[in-house]
Amino acid sequence: MKERLKDPDSARFSGFNAMVSDKGSITVCGFVNAKNSIGGYTGRSPFMGVVIRNTSFAKFFIISMGSSGSDERVTRMMCEKDKIILE
Repeated sequence: MKERLKDPDSARFSGFNAMVSDKGSITVCGFVNAKNSIGGYTGRSPFMGVVIRNTSFAKFFIISMGSSGSDERVTRMMCEKDKIILE
């Protein structure tokens, strides 16, 4: 997630919801609000990611993040497809 934000240290996360697949991966949807390049907060943007884990590690990968109107709609639709509702 940090690679996709202008100021990752300013990130504020909220509204987490998750589901576990039959194969054990964890899909997570929620919101992130972070500062842009001029220092202002951008507002809550939805995101979707997946946690892949095995016996020695767990890693979170971003699948989608809604930073524009169309990206936001796609991210919400992907979360809803996995039965995760963002409010």
